[in-house]
Amino acid sequence: MSVLEIQSEFVDTVSDLLEKQPPPPEEKFADLFENYDGQDENLQIGDRVEGEIVSIGMDDVFVSTGVKIDGAVAKSELLNE
Repeated sequence: MSVLEIQSEFVDTVSDLLEKQPPPPEEKFADLFENYDGQDENLQIGDRVEGEIVSIGMDDVFVSTGVKIDGAVAKSELLNE
């Protein structure tokens, strides 16, 4: 099998998988605004908050805490040494 055939098969497989995924739920701005409770108004650098990791970069981990702006944490702060 040639490289082009493998690449074409891979693209077809990924396309099929993407088509089978359900679309993400639509969120209306009014609902998001209503659910916003302003909890980030008093946050300071160094505060501990709970969140969900949304992406991991080379040096930082980006965390969604449910407020307007995602947080960034240095990977080195999260690693066991």
